[in-house]
This record gives sequence, structure tokens and C-alpha cells, in this order.
Amino acid sequence: MKPSVGRTGYRRLLKRVLGGGRHRLHSVLAMAGFVFGLVLLLGSLNIALGIYRATRRGQDYAEYLIVNKQVTMGGLLTHIRPTFTEQQIEELWNQPFVADLGAFKTAQFRVSSMPEGASPHSDTNWSEAPGGVNGGFGMDLPFYTDLFLESVPDRFLDLRPKGWQWTPESDFLPIIMSREFLNIYNFSFALAQGLPQIPESLVGAVSGVITVSGPGGRRRMRARVVGLSDRIPSIIVPESFMDWANSEIAETSAGRPSRLLIETDRPADPGMLDYFQRRGLQVNSERLRAGRIGRMAMLALSAVGGVGMLFVALALVLLVLVSRLLLSESGPRIRLLLHLGYSPAMVVAQVLRRTWLDLTIVGVIAGGILAVVFPFVYQRLRDGGFEPGPALLPTTMAAGAMILAFTAVVNLISVRNAIYRQMSGSSGLTN
Repeated sequence: MKPSVGRTGYRRLLKRVLGGGRHRLHSVLAMAGFVFGLVLLLGSLNIALGIYRATRRGQDYAEYLIVNKQVTMGGLLTHIRPTFTEQQIEELWNQPFVADLGAFKTAQFRVSSMPEGASPHSDTNWSEAPGGVNGGFGMDLPFYTDLFLESVPDRFLDLRPKGWQWTPESDFLPIIMSREFLNIYNFSFALAQGLPQIPESLVGAVSGVITVSGPGGRRRMRARVVGLSDRIPSIIVPESFMDWANSEIAETSAGRPSRLLIETDRPADPGMLDYFQRRGLQVNSERLRAGRIGRMAMLALSAVGGVGMLFVALALVLLVLVSRLLLSESGPRIRLLLHLGYSPAMVVAQVLRRTWLDLTIVGVIAGGILAVVFPFVYQRLRDGGFEPGPALLPTTMAAGAMILAFTAVVNLISVRNAIYRQMSGSSGLTN
């Protein structure tokens, strides 16, 4: 037998039978807990995703880090240099945060520089010579100095100036110098020694004579700074020159490298800092500050997200219990409705209608709180120099919708099981 009342009538009847106003306080408390937990959970998830996007934004830029081993007292006493073996280089190369890796090649021969037309054994007082000798290394810089030279693979250079080649037939050696070295000279050495400062615009005019000497002989050649590097704090020459000079002048090879240059597209990866610390490797810790900040932020957000998840879980349980309690107290009336011809689906639909209304209210309130609060939070982050991206990420909103849908599904399963148990009990009484 089917009920004779219309759709609106049976909904009103089901609402009255299921006790619309009873246990509303429990539902309100569950909804309040759900809102609080959802805001904490989605808020921490949104910030964590923002940090992840900011720290993994490797498609836009890459960071270059110089890695070396620590110099120890034991190495000083035993004259063992802290170099990298092939196995250690291969292990570092296989790390997920390494996009590319290259080794510094160091000069195994003596290098000196002087003004053109001068001799290091002359009686000239370089520190007092007025104006210097024409064409000195550093453009009229009146001093003689020993130098160190290194080379790296060309793909690691942040500039590739014209003429960056060298062959054994060349009498000119191009040099790339660290911009920091020029700043140290201009604002420390030059001021202290009364020497002229060099503006960056005139660095290309800097020239002099480089002398390389070793067991294989001596060679002099003109040299000039052809560019300033912001990436590599060294004096860089072409690899072809370094290989030739180590072989012909020093009569040896560059040997095992003591410094490595790595390119990483994940400069804030917390795992990179952990790896360097476990292996006893040194790197510019300032460049890894973002990794430490990101790691601490992730830990804090995990704790906040855990608390939010706990509140969401407790609210979910409370909502299910309220629905089950409502059905349990309305058991006799529900069985009567089933005898009158109402289907279990009608009863389930009425309970779920209340659940969906409650969850919609929860979603609207939680979304409104996040939409109002997060622009202020993200503005504070941007003021601190951190760019987390959009205030509310689509992933966060999708996660909130999934949580609400999961809650509805759990409640649906629970209500259906309770209704069919009621129907089974009704059939048993009839029999």
C-alpha cells in the first residue's frame, strides 16, 4: 500500500515523525566543531600547499650551490686534502634535489700577475708607484700579485662573454671574476692602499700579463677580465686552458675535486639540508635558510592540521550518532510508516536532507571564514618577503568539498543500515 498524501505532505509527515526539533542542540554542537576543525584543516593545508609551491617553483629559477668538505685538524696533521671520490660524487648526483652537477678544476701550477712591461724582480715599489704602469692588471693598478685560477664546465656559467675560448696557440687568456671580488677590492683593498677604484663599466678595459709556471716550464700571456659573475666566487678561466696548463705546465692532472657546483631546482627542499649535515658537507647556509623555514613551517602546519582533522573526525562521529539516535527514538513511528507503505528510501532521503542542509551550512561558514581571514594572513606573509600564491587554492576548496561529501556518504551508509534494521524488525513483528 502506498501513502495517499502528496510529496509535500509526506515530507511534512516524515519531518514530524522524525522529530525535527529534538537533538538540534547536539547537531549545532557537531556543526560548530565541524566548522572549527574544517577551518584548521583546510587553513593548514592551504598554507602548506602555498609553501610547497613556493619552495618547488624550480621551473622559474634554479639555485647554484658550491659544496665542499669540512677542513679538519686531522686532515691538517696528515696532509690529507678533503676531496671527493667518484663514489661520493655519484651518490650526490643521484639525489633528488640535484638537477646538474659539475666539479671545480683547480690550477696545480703557480700563477702570477703584473702590469705589462714590468718584471716582478724589479726594484719598483708597487704600493707607492704613482699611477702605475700602463696596462697593469686592473688597468693601471701598480702591483704584482700571485693568483689562483679555477675552471668549471661552461654550462654552469651565468654569463658567456664573447671570446670565451682558449687554444694552446692563443696568447690571450679571458678571465671571469666574481663580482664580490671587485667589491672587496674597491671598498676594502683599494681604499686601504690608496689605489684607484674600478667601476664595473671599465672592467672590460682591465688587462695585464699572466705568468704560469711549474715543472713543465713557464708561459706568459696577456689576460683580461671579460665578465663579472654573480654565481661563482672565484677567478674562472676556460676549461681548455686549465686542462692544458695542468698537463703541460704542472705535468699532472687536476686530481680529485675539492669543490662541487650543483644546480638544484628545489633550493628549499628540507631533505637537502639534512643530507649535507649527515655527510658533513659545507654549503652556503644562507641559501638554505628557506629550507629550514619551510621545514619548521611544515611541522607546525602538520600539528595544526592534525588538530583540525581530529575535530572533523569527532564532528563526523557526532553527526552520525545524532542521526542514529534520532532514528532509534523514532523507531516505532518509522515502522508504522513502513507498514503504511512508505518506502525506506523516503525515510533515508528525509534524514539525508537534514544532513545535507547541515553540511551546506558548515561549508558556507567555513569557506566564509577562510575567505575573510586568509587575505590578511597572506598579506602578512608577502610583507615578510614570502610569496605563497593565491589566498585560496583550488586544491584546498576541492579538499573541503571532498570532506563534506565523504561525511554525507558515511552518514548515508549509517542511516540506510539503521532503516533496514528497522524494516527487518518490523517484518519480524509481522511474522
